[in-house]
Order: sequence, then structure tokens, then C-alpha cells
Amino acid sequence: MGSDERRFLSEPGAGDRDGVVPTLRSISVAGDGSVWGLDPAGALVQNTEHAETWQPRPGSPARVSAAADGSVFGVDEKGALLVYSGIWQWLGPIPGATLATLAAVDAATVWGVDTSGAVHRYDAGAATWTAVPGPAKAPVEELHATSDGSVFALDASGVLSRLDSSGWSPLTPPPERLRSFGAGASGWLWGIGSSGAVMQYDGGDAWENVPAPGEDPVTSIACGDDITVWVLGDSGTVYEFEPKGTRWTALPAPSAKGVARMSVGSRGSAWVVCRDDGVQQYVRHLSLWSTAGLDLPLARLAAVDRTSLWGLDDAGGVHRAERSADGWGHTVVPGRLSWISAAGNGIVWGVDAAGTAYRFVDAPDYWAPVALPEGKATRVSVTADGVVMVLCGGSVLRYEPDDGDWTKVGTPPEGTYFTDLSAMPEGAAYAVDKEGGLHLYLGTWFPAGGPAIQVSAGGGDVWVLDSEGRPVRRAASGESMEATHGRPAKGVAFWDAESVFDEARSTHLWIVNRGAALAGQEPEVGARLLALVQPFKGRLGNAFHDNLCQGLNDADFLPQYNNPMYGQATYMSHFYDPANDRNWFGFNFPTALTEGTMYFEQAVAEYQAERLGEAGYALGLALHYLTDLTQPMHSGNFIAGMSWPNPFYHTDFESYAMEIQSTVKTPAKYQACGLGTSPGPYLVVAAKASKLYYRKVVQDPVTRQYVWFTPAYQKMADIVVPSLLSDAVTIVSQFLVAWMRRALDTGPGWHWADLGTPLTSTVARGIGAVAVRENARSEGHPYVFVQGADGHLWLNWQDDRGWHWRHQGGDLSFGVGVTAIHDTPQADRPYVFVRGKDENLWINWWTGKEWVWTRQDGTPTGCTVTAGLGAVALARTPSAGAQPFAVVRCDDRNVWVNWWNSASSVWRWTNLGHPPNVDVAQAMGVLAVSDGQNPNELLHVYVLGTDGRLWGCVSDLETWQWTDLGAVPGHAITGAAGALTVQDWAGQPNRPYVFVVADDGHLWANWSNGTVRQWRDHGSADGRPVRLGLGAVTVQDKPGGLQNPIVLVTDGEGSVWANRWTGGTWVWEQHGGLSAQATAGLGFITTKESPTAPQQPRVFMGSADGHVYANWYR
Repeated sequence: MGSDERRFLSEPGAGDRDGVVPTLRSISVAGDGSVWGLDPAGALVQNTEHAETWQPRPGSPARVSAAADGSVFGVDEKGALLVYSGIWQWLGPIPGATLATLAAVDAATVWGVDTSGAVHRYDAGAATWTAVPGPAKAPVEELHATSDGSVFALDASGVLSRLDSSGWSPLTPPPERLRSFGAGASGWLWGIGSSGAVMQYDGGDAWENVPAPGEDPVTSIACGDDITVWVLGDSGTVYEFEPKGTRWTALPAPSAKGVARMSVGSRGSAWVVCRDDGVQQYVRHLSLWSTAGLDLPLARLAAVDRTSLWGLDDAGGVHRAERSADGWGHTVVPGRLSWISAAGNGIVWGVDAAGTAYRFVDAPDYWAPVALPEGKATRVSVTADGVVMVLCGGSVLRYEPDDGDWTKVGTPPEGTYFTDLSAMPEGAAYAVDKEGGLHLYLGTWFPAGGPAIQVSAGGGDVWVLDSEGRPVRRAASGESMEATHGRPAKGVAFWDAESVFDEARSTHLWIVNRGAALAGQEPEVGARLLALVQPFKGRLGNAFHDNLCQGLNDADFLPQYNNPMYGQATYMSHFYDPANDRNWFGFNFPTALTEGTMYFEQAVAEYQAERLGEAGYALGLALHYLTDLTQPMHSGNFIAGMSWPNPFYHTDFESYAMEIQSTVKTPAKYQACGLGTSPGPYLVVAAKASKLYYRKVVQDPVTRQYVWFTPAYQKMADIVVPSLLSDAVTIVSQFLVAWMRRALDTGPGWHWADLGTPLTSTVARGIGAVAVRENARSEGHPYVFVQGADGHLWLNWQDDRGWHWRHQGGDLSFGVGVTAIHDTPQADRPYVFVRGKDENLWINWWTGKEWVWTRQDGTPTGCTVTAGLGAVALARTPSAGAQPFAVVRCDDRNVWVNWWNSASSVWRWTNLGHPPNVDVAQAMGVLAVSDGQNPNELLHVYVLGTDGRLWGCVSDLETWQWTDLGAVPGHAITGAAGALTVQDWAGQPNRPYVFVVADDGHLWANWSNGTVRQWRDHGSADGRPVRLGLGAVTVQDKPGGLQNPIVLVTDGEGSVWANRWTGGTWVWEQHGGLSAQATAGLGFITTKESPTAPQQPRVFMGSADGHVYANWYR
């Protein structure tokens, strides 16, 4: 049925980059990327794209002038002014003169030169010409004007002048007389000399020669208000200048005889007059809609592919159409529906007017109803990989075919009611709300622009109908949520990275090359760094250099770095807003901060292990995330897709930045800074510095009415980009110096790391830290457990790749403690004890295969847990091995222990009572203590009583005894600083130490010398009062060696200090400070790099900004 004859419904208009588009009543994108629509009469139309083409503009101009805003004017053979508005319209001559040449500024203003060389200005609003005095020396031969108000003239004596408020001023003369010139924005001029030489001038003291395009002598030149430059060869061929590589590209010929004259307003507005007198417009990205020849009015459409579709007529009748070489054929399918969706694997679903959902069953044809959990369906959308979604009551449901159930697809933002839906492969989706807002689902719903009335996605393409029914392409196949190089193009990111070794095609590499060169001036490590990085070099066969460049590039293109969700690359790790520590997804991990930190540390470790290729690659990744943050849209979480109706503002800004980067002057002298050798501060500073420009780069119209990167945006970028790139080069140079210092620092020392915050929260309080061996060969990795501000349990753990946050769930009131049990030869199994908001004690523990939650039934009868005092692994008998013990205080005033009785394989509660006539005020420490002779360990519980004294309880879980350990002599205890045991030699007893902070600002220890317990004043940190204890641990410098205690505290000024035993005396050491005030110790552990390596202490602390910080010794 029908034919395959096509009639074009749209063609480009003047200045329209993408063509005039029709109004549609429905749109459908097939799985193969073909795009179909229904016009207002219900006729089927199809979208066709052309990468570039010439479009004839019939008429008789002898010359044309294209303005940057798309306006086009001409001069006919009699010297009259013409304007193009779909056809050429006659505006008339200059009174008493004949127009010879012209220069259009915009739709309102045109400059002209008559045959006598006099200058005139045309006001389109008044339709009048005004004479303007020209340069005094000679008549004008050529004149050009730009959208910023600049006017330039070349007179008959060869002098080039500029017109300003004071009149005409001569410009710096070129090295030879000009035969032709062109003018771009901001005084950027190009010229053709009398010898045919091509030159450019940017307002400085001299003209710069540019290689000409081959053997074809050039006769004239034209510049756009962007950086578009064309030259016309003697052969009639037009060549376009490519700034990336400083080369010329021949454009397709618009006619067999070639071009006689040309005019470039901008990349989107370029016109020529051909030698055969034809006028043509150059269109780069042409989008045409044409009738598809199907003689069947439809109301709804569901495209399968280029040759197959389903549709509904106005009465709800179902039609199926197939196109072959002979044209269209179609069949009527039984049923009455209000909506239909079809996919390439034969899946077809529909919804009827009553809101029932149906699945089409082929052979015989019938519609099988599918029950919904509640409500009525209004839309259904299916994909070729089997995803089925429906709109029901303004929310989205997904069908689970294995069990026939429906699950809710996220929760719409508050007050949002969805009215249209398009599912995407692997479970992503787009939806339109009743206000016209577009939303994207990637685990949660995100705003994606608007206004829109319908959305359709398929084959990687996303199209919408805007509020007037016009089709708008939102995303192209392969494009990401971050940005793209161009349209259409493979997906990619921010500062353009289109080449591994060519900096003209990679702003990342451009920045790093200059940063490395600058860092080479640093007197201590600069030369070493420069020899490693070797900036401005291509592929060398050098492992470090080549892999650094590769890593810098791969961060954009490999899936392990672009964070795919539901089959869509999210690039969430390439963003970081320093105002809230989140990426554009709203997560605190992964961000450019966390990833840049991780790969910096990995690059240090690889370099010190002498694996230079791996070190270079990791450093390249770290530099990529750092340079990401020098772009304001990455520090402001503005992703590709947030501009409307054209989603590519992010892309266009970066592409333009790459085009002008070669004109930017960067710092000439290295500037040292005091940020240290940890990567975090550099990444944060980069983000904060670039975000200062966010409001200049992301202006309000971008989100509402962005169409293309107009000269106004280019002018903004011309001002902002040099500052951004200059700052970027500076911070990269400092980052590289910090890395080199760290990499060369192979001696022992303390280091800092900002581990960030939970993915969607901040740290409210700590629960504890343990070293966990994942297998028998492992020496242990840190696991830090915290309670988030959301009331959930979060785990921050480290493996060989770096630090990771994991959401453990739960609904916590507070934490009790954490310990780990080693099941030889299996892995350690962490146990985290918390009290839930249901007032029960819960454990989150690792079974060896998965994390599970267990409620500790049998909470002490008649009382409620009111505080956690700590957790410990304790071996009551040698045969039992160490088992988990949790110690709590209940509202009956008693201290209770919840412990695993391995003999009977049950959890038990034991009441330890409380200090005589005293209540427990605060936990001071829980220890497992052996006397060195008896292998059985005893439980020691230390608390601060309401009498202000330290109390200790010793128990074998059958008996217990409380002992008054006294108060700090002459002072009150104000807080805990940690508890530990010290074993001087193998076989000797453990000696408990309890460290406290007193109101005199000193650190005090209550300790046992093996016979009696006593108090020792450890003083203060360099005379500064101790304000907060962060934890204590013992450290062995070798297996079987002496155990040396170490305590970390903060002073009144926010610095962290260590008080440690050297083997002969106690000494104080300053460890520096955090970027925010430390508020609590989260755990103090030791790890080892190998069985024979010394223990490495690691302390974790919370801060006022809700982050976790690590301070460790290596």
C-alpha cells in the first residue's frame, strides 16, 4: 500500500544550521536509530540527516554578505541592496550612488562602499542609508564589519584602518600590501598579500604568516565572527582553515565552474556566488523531514526500524506496515488501543482507553492483558532487550517477565506527575512531566531540560517534541551525559580529548604539557619530573611518557572510567562540586576528587615499585581528573543535556576553547605553593578556582534558549578561557611537583588523605575501624565504619586500587563498636555492632560471601541499650579462638556484654553490673587482655563514672570485678584518648594503658607496670593544650619486636599531634592539620605490606565538614 516517493517538508532557511522543521503530532525513534513522525494530518514523515551540503539560493546577487546572526544581504548587478528571507528581496540602491560592495553586521545594520569608494551605513529598521566619512587618504576598496561593532577598511593606497568613536585609525601595516582581507571578532584580521601570502593579525605589533593551501594561488579571504576562515583559490576552490594543526581543507565544490565570491558570517552562515552566477549556502548539519509515502492517516506511531512500524488510527485501530522495494504494505491487526510501543525483537505492547496493558501475541494475533498492581496505564514503552515500562498514575513501573511482577522505577521528584515515557536498553528511561519538564532515569530521576510534550529514544538517539510540536534532537548515538566533541560524534568529555599525542586536539594534553614545562623550573625535583613527562613530545616508545598520555586520554573513553549505569555512560566521576562534595549524580563517590586522589596515590606506589609504565598511566588518569576540575561546568555539575533546546552547550564551549587555546598565553614562571604532597588539596583548589567562573560560563539563557554558540558566547569564552587555562596550567605544575616529591620520598614518614564522605550523605559519627585480611595471603586492608547523617551504616574500605565507599544500609540510633574475626585460613570477617532505631542491638557482618544484618534477639530483659561502650575480639579459651564481644550500657544502669558462645553456637548476654554506687558516664575503652601465661583472655572494660573517676571491670564472663582506678591527680577527666595493651616480650603479660584528656590540657595515662596501676602526665603538644583524643594503638617495628604505644590528639588550634614511646622515652610529634577541624577519632589500626614488614599505624578521624581523613605512616 502506498508508494515510496518522497516530498521534502523542510529545507534550511537563512542562517538556520539545522533547517526549518515541521510541526509533528507524534514522534518515534526506532531501535536502529531511524526517526519517524506524524504530521498534523497524520501523514508519516521520516528524518534524513546530511553531514554537509550546499543549498542553492536562486537569485541574481553579484555579491553577498553573511552576518553572524544568519542574516544575508546581497548586491545586484545594478548596485541595489538585496536581502534574503527565503527569496531574494529588493531593498533598493543608495540614493545618488551605486553600491559596489557590502558588509552585513546583523539583520539591522549593513555597511557599504559605493563605486566611488565612499562609505555608507544602512539602517534596516528605518530603511535608510547614511553617509559615513571614510579614511582621509584614499577611497575605500574593501570594507568589513563584525558583530562587536568593529569596522575595518582597506583604501586604495593600501592602508588598513579601523573605525572607532574618534574616527579612522591606521593599523599596524602588514609586511606587504594587501589585495584582500577579512575581519573576525575582537579585531582578528586575516589578509592576502600582493604575493599571495596568507597572514593573520590579532591586534598586536606584527602580522603573522600562515602557510597557504598548497599550489592553488589564493585570491581572496573571508572570516567569520567565530574563528571560521575561508580562502578562495584561483581555481575557484574554497579552502577552510583548520586551527587544529594549522592546515587547510578543500570544501566540496558547489558548482563545476567553481566559486567567484564568498562571505562567511560564522560557521553556521557561509555563502558563495558561483562562477555560473548561482548563489549557494553551505550547510554543515542539515536535518530534513520528508514524506514517507504511506497513504494511511495515523494518530499514534511505534517505529521498529527503517522498514517496519506499528501505528494507531484516530479510532484506536491497530495497523502494521512494512516497506519493501515495491513500496509500503500494511495489515490491520485486531484490537482497539490508545497507545502502542514496538521493538525490533518482535515485542509489542499496548494500552487501551480503560488503562489496561496488553502484550501482543503473534500467530494467532491477539492482545494478552497483563495485570497491573494498581491504577491505570496511560503509556507503555518497550526496548529490544526486553525492557517494558508503563506510566501508571504519573509514576513509572517496570515489568519483570520472570515472575510477572511490576517494580517502581525510582520515585518522581516531589510534585512531579509524568505524562510521557520512553524506556531505554538496560533500564534507563526518559519521561516528560505535566509541566513539560524532561527527566532522565539512571537509578534516580534527573532533570534533563524542557519544555517537551513527548519523548522517544532508540538506537542511542533521543528526540523530543517541544511545546509547539517541533522535533528536537536531545542526544545522538554514543554521546554521554558529560559532553561530546561534535554532532554526530562518539561520546566524550569536557576539555576536548580527541587525540592521545596531539595537543591541538586535546585540551587536557595542552594543559599538561604546559604544566609539566612550568614544573620543570622547580629547583629540587623539576628536572627529574621534566625528564619523565617529556612534554610536547609525540609517541616516543618511552613507557612513562607514552602511558601518561594514554591514561590522560583513556579516562574519557574506557568504560571503567566513565561510570556506566543502565547501559549509559554517566561520567559522574569526572565532576565534583566543592560546595557540597558531590558529583552531578548527587553522590560523594566517585568524584573527580576521589578518583584523582586514588590514581595519584597509585602512581606514587607504581613509581616506587619501579613500574614506570603503570606509574605513567595512573598519573595520566589523575591528571585527567584534575584538569576536569579546571572547567567550571565540571566543578558546577553542569552536564551535557542541561542546555535547551540544544543540549550541546557543554560541548560547544569546550570545542571552542580547544579552537582558541593556541592563542592563550600561559604563566612563564613556576609558582611554589604550600599545599603539601597529598593530592586532595590541589583537586579542591582547582575546583574552587574554576567555579568562580561558573556564572559567567553558564548564563541563564543557556538552560532555556540555547541554540548555538553565537558570537556573544564566543566573546564570553574569549575572556574567560584564557584565565581558566592559565589557572589550569599553574595548578597542574604544582600537582606534578607534589607527585614527584611524594614519588621520590621513599623514606619513612606520615601522610594524609581526605577519604571524602559517604556517597549520598556525610559522616555523623564513627563506629570503628579494623584491619581485614581478605584471604590467607593478605596482610590486611583498612575498613572504616561510620554512621552517616542519613542514619545509615557506611563502610569506607581500601584495596589495591584505592578507597571505596559502600552503603551497608540499616537504620541506626548509634554505633557500639567493630571487630574482626580471623577464620584460618579464610578471610577475616568484620562484625559491626549498632543499635537500631527499633532499640534492638544489630550486627552487620561478613559471612565470607556477603554482608548480612542480624538482630540480636534476647536484648537484656526489661531494659534498653542506651550507649555503646565498644567491641573486641576475645579468645576465652585457646580452642575456641577469638570471638566477637560487644559491650553496652543499658537503662538499668548496668554494663552488659553480648558475645558469641562458640561452645553452644549461640549469642549470650552477660550482666557485668556497674561501679559501686556510681553510674557509667562515658566509655573509655574495651580490651582483650592476657596475663602471658594463661592463654585465656580476659575482658577489660574501662569507663568514666559519674563521680569523675576512671573505673575498670575485669571479667571472664563467669565472674567480674569493678576497680576504682582513681582520677587524674588534681584535675578532671574531660575525654577519652584511647586504650591499648603492651606486651614487652613474648610470654610476658599484657599491660593495659588507658589514655585520657584532662581539663589542664594535658594527655594522661593510667597504666600498669605489671604490678600496680598508676597515673602518668604526658604533658601537652609543644605547650599547646590537648583538646581531643583521636585514638591509640601499639606498633611493632618488626615481627616479634617490641610494642611501642602511640596516641594521637588534636590541639586547640586544630593541628594533629602524636605522643609516642620510642623505646626509651615519650616524645611529641606534629602531624599537621586537616582542611577542616577534627571532631572525633574513628579508629586506630595497624596494617602490614608483607609478613616480614613492620606494622604501619593508620588513624582515621572525622571532621567538621563531614569527611573521613586518614593519617598513616609509611
